[in-house]
Amino acid sequence: MSERLPYIRFFPRDWIGDHLLRMLTLEERGAWIDLLAIMSMATPPGHLAVDGKAMPDADAARLVGCDVPTFRRIITRLESIGVTSRTLAGIIYSRRLVRDYDRTTIYRENARQRWDHHDSKSPLHPPSEQDQNTPIPIPIPTPIGGFANCNANCNAKGQATEQRADFSTLSGMVQAIIRCRPEYACLRPASIENVLKACPPEHKAKLPSAVSAWCDEHSNALKPFDNPLASIRAMVRRVVDGQPSGQRKGFISDDERRRRRNEQWAREDADRKAKDQQP
Repeated sequence: MSERLPYIRFFPRDWIGDHLLRMLTLEERGAWIDLLAIMSMATPPGHLAVDGKAMPDADAARLVGCDVPTFRRIITRLESIGVTSRTLAGIIYSRRLVRDYDRTTIYRENARQRWDHHDSKSPLHPPSEQDQNTPIPIPIPTPIGGFANCNANCNAKGQATEQRADFSTLSGMVQAIIRCRPEYACLRPASIENVLKACPPEHKAKLPSAVSAWCDEHSNALKPFDNPLASIRAMVRRVVDGQPSGQRKGFISDDERRRRRNEQWAREDADRKAKDQQP
């Protein structure tokens, strides 16, 4: 699967109506549209990078068509008014291009799964005799919660065995994120790795506990998040800001919410009985 955006979703009304872009000069707007085209073909997409590393100013200035001092002045201006952003590693990126790439990746994977399912039932590809005699495996659903401790899976004898999630390695954290909800199975491991790699080295020790808390939070949620990659970026940002668990402030689990609701109902019943007993 290609790592580049197949196209850029450019809306003239948004380009003309954005007040931040209208604050730029003609030279700065021209450099920004060139940077958008360059970042759409970069790796990772939407970032001014080469193979995951920040592109040198001299190379970026050569691609835009200006000298290095002019390029640095334009980038400073773009950052000062909030047109562009930087990752924790200092790589310039476009927020909209990153969102479009994440959305395109999810849509593409969902379409591929639908077409695979359609082709398996198509009369042009009838199942063979071996396929008809092969029993259809019944998937075992992943238990909700408990990623901080273990995952309970069943072996061939039906006995429960403990398979602990490995949060000590980057690949283990990526697999734990993908397995925390069935809806996240279409996420690309490379995209998750790029987000986790953006964590500065001095904060990487806090990342396993933050990922564990993130998996527990999402597996216990009533419905999946619309953009889990954006939630992972927010989790990494919270780790850098000094929140050890990486969990949202004010987060209340479903068990705690049920306990508070039952206590409220009990208080209301007690107040109602007390009123009924009054003369």
